[in-house]
Amino acid sequence: MRTPFRRSTRPLALLSLVALLTASLTGCEPSPCCEQSDQLALVVGVRTGSAVPLIDEIPALLASIDAEGDSVAVIAADGEPRVVFDLTLPEISTNSDDREEELGWVADDVGRAVGLAQAQAAEVDQAESISLAASTFETPGGTIVLLDSGLQTTGPFSMQGGGLFGDAGDRVTTLEESGALPDLAGTSVSFPMLGLTSEPQDPVTEEARGALTGQWQTFVERAGGEFSSGGGSAVASPQSRTDLPVVTPVPIERPAPVAAGCRWTLGDGTIGFVQDEPEFLEKAAAEATIAAAAAGLAACEGRWTVVGSTSSARGEEVNVPLSEARVLAVAVPLAAQLGVDIGTIEVKGFGGTWPCRVPDRDDAGVLLQAEAAANRVVVVSRGLDVDACA
Repeated sequence: MRTPFRRSTRPLALLSLVALLTASLTGCEPSPCCEQSDQLALVVGVRTGSAVPLIDEIPALLASIDAEGDSVAVIAADGEPRVVFDLTLPEISTNSDDREEELGWVADDVGRAVGLAQAQAAEVDQAESISLAASTFETPGGTIVLLDSGLQTTGPFSMQGGGLFGDAGDRVTTLEESGALPDLAGTSVSFPMLGLTSEPQDPVTEEARGALTGQWQTFVERAGGEFSSGGGSAVASPQSRTDLPVVTPVPIERPAPVAAGCRWTLGDGTIGFVQDEPEFLEKAAAEATIAAAAAGLAACEGRWTVVGSTSSARGEEVNVPLSEARVLAVAVPLAAQLGVDIGTIEVKGFGGTWPCRVPDRDDAGVLLQAEAAANRVVVVSRGLDVDACA
């Protein structure tokens, strides 16, 4: 029986070297044969807070990795992502029985790699994991599959501190301007386990899942890739290991309004606007927040005011009308809640010139996420001037 390669029993850390040797031995220089090769990278979250990776789905994922020059890599997703398996296929037998056996060896090795790709560093940075996965591709394009919940806890795309519900466009702009957004041109990025968690991470609500989907869809598409989610098991299986590094759970509820005296500040993550639009993502939830503001300010006296501000991610030709429209989106249900005419409420959309804004760019001109989020607000107050900051 012809055996172009043997099933590996070497440590996974050595398989990247095997891949390099394989490429050189098969003479796979840049050529039509290599340009047609399929490339697959699996980003695996064997970590605290995420469900067990969908091992049963690996054979289907590997269906296209069946010819000389095709490649498959496995990346362990944690706070310091790393490649744990990287193989470029050598020549595969044309005999059907031998071919099936050889491809079975590949599937077995990948399955073991997925099972052994447990976290070593605390927290998890899936954005960096995706960047690392893309770097394993010899040519542009390929398929990246994230076998993880997608709830990032560290790095510039962290979902902590309200980031899950933050403006995805602004958050990706920060990555783009700082050079941290990978080039995913021609790459398909799939999230079959998006939102599947295990303890101590709280289960993802429908609203949080929508926000999580929006974050990753914006990330992938702005990077030039094709985004998809779902298709995997809807049931989360808990991790059996108890010795995995700490991963801080991500809050899956919208950030609370900030109440100070006769002033309530509603951040974009609190009120929940559609990206770059004045429409609410969840109308009932947004109106409940506005009703809470009305009740919280009932003891104050004077005229009601609603003002809005944006980050500096876009020009004032976008910022001003957007902030004006969002102010009205809040003022109309506020007036209805109070039983007053909308004309009795003073409204103003400042765009990027709000007197209370904070500088949201660093010395190099890169958008700062936390500061940009602080500027993306609608403020409801009573008895205060529209220019008042306290």
